Amino acid sequence: KSYREKAVPRLPVVVPQLLRSLRNPKTTATDYANIVQQDPVVASGVLKMVNSVFYNPGNRVVDSFHRAVVILGLEGMRFALSSAVLHPIIECRSADYPKFGNSLWNHSVNCAVTCQLIAKRRGIDPFTAYLAGLVHDIGSVTLFTQFTQQYKLTSSMCAPVSCLVYLMEKEGASLSRAIAQDWNLPEEAQIALSDLDNGSDRRSQLGDTLFLANHLCEIHLLASADVISKL
Repeated sequence: KSYREKAVPRLPVVVPQLLRSLRNPKTTATDYANIVQQDPVVASGVLKMVNSVFYNPGNRVVDSFHRAVVILGLEGMRFALSSAVLHPIIECRSADYPKFGNSLWNHSVNCAVTCQLIAKRRGIDPFTAYLAGLVHDIGSVTLFTQFTQQYKLTSSMCAPVSCLVYLMEKEGASLSRAIAQDWNLPEEAQIALSDLDNGSDRRSQLGDTLFLANHLCEIHLLASADVISKL
């Protein structure tokens, strides 16, 4: 675990407080605004999201955190904050594979939103489902980052794609589960990631939702890349 803690991307220092607030329905808009302002990375991510076309079609610049909370709403803030925190971690940068990070982030967001939509129909907490979908590949992110960095230290060539794929497919899910535990994410999300790792048909309700959402998004990704016939 000690090596994993060194290798795993660090969450911003406000995250433990933030996660507690996100799970507390009594948290107010002022509470969120105060938490956001404590960390420049989180603050920048929230303002970037609230100024996006989706939330700000009139293109009127929003630079107040209190105004951002009003626009997003408390429910929107939960999703916006989790995305703002995890975006720079999941979208890992690599000079050798410049498209990988963005592709992985897009897949993670698609999986998170799909989890959220399925969860609503199944009576599962949408935010926990969204969070599980967002972090389900964090193990693959960590393995990719560490392997490419270590390979560069011993070779002038970039890390072989076949080795990266094998490593992420073999160890990615189990590492995601361990990282979720290290980060103290909601227990339901940890169980869902464990269900995704063990491949059993006896999954929790959220685990089954994550399994379904992940496969749907992977099929969509393959179809978009013309790897399989579009459905």
